[in-house]
Amino acid sequence: MIYIRRILIFVLICDLLESIIVNTNYRKYLKLVAGIVAVTLIISPINSFVKGKTYENKFIKEIMDMEIISENYSLKNISKETRLKEIRISESRISKYIIEILSENGIKIERAEVHIDTDDNKYFINSILVYITSSKSSNQEKCSENILTEKYYVKQILSKKLNIDPEIIHCY
Repeated sequence: MIYIRRILIFVLICDLLESIIVNTNYRKYLKLVAGIVAVTLIISPINSFVKGKTYENKFIKEIMDMEIISENYSLKNISKETRLKEIRISESRISKYIIEILSENGIKIERAEVHIDTDDNKYFINSILVYITSSKSSNQEKCSENILTEKYYVKQILSKKLNIDPEIIHCY
């Protein structure tokens, strides 16, 4: 969707520039440059599709950048206690965010647990545990089918919102 929006905006800007430029000498250069940029805009989504989707923890990176990594020091300069404290705070905030996301989508959960690990100067989400509130039903077969559907739905929502691999999300 973003790619289509970029292409449409680019086409509109090119049309506007073409209508402004009256001199025919510049018009052919504008079309040449516009064509090259248009090809680049069209190839970029194909390129990302061919490479495959990489699951970077952009969400966790943003949180950690806001909380402890400043321009003045890196993880190597932070004491182990401070690092662990900041990780626990981040885990708590992400858990609250997960509960908020799922409640907005009509899924009731008991709690969410996030486990963050570090690797040198990188933070990453190791696992997410989501405990779904079971809905009591007289028909056991229908209830277990609903739970399986909810688990799949939870994994899809969280993997899209947090931009993480659905394999690290575990529902109970």
